[in-house]
Amino acid sequence: MAWEIPWSVIAATVSGDFGPVTVYTDRNQQKVVFPRSPPDKPPSTLQTVQRSRFRSAVAAYMALTAADKYDWEQITLKSSCCLTGQNLFIKIALTRQYQALETLRRQTGIQVSNPPTL
Repeated sequence: MAWEIPWSVIAATVSGDFGPVTVYTDRNQQKVVFPRSPPDKPPSTLQTVQRSRFRSAVAAYMALTAADKYDWEQITLKSSCCLTGQNLFIKIALTRQYQALETLRRQTGIQVSNPPTL
């Protein structure tokens, strides 16, 4: 009989495609494993554009100083947003909801700069 190591141990930090399976952690910190299913056709032009915008938003966040990243985290914590600072930055960059960001600034008293328009 083969001895198997549980996925919760093997995939402690693994997520994404791992050999013939895809692994991720659900909201209850349980590992979810299912057979890998690669796409059967190339991405559309719109998908390529959106992926590029997302990459640019992540790069813009990563280019922030540690102090700026801290402010983005604090604005989400103080306003009880169900997001991380990075998630909020990317959301604002992609959706251009600067009015919502202004509301968060006013409610929390934390001043962060607008993400770039992508």
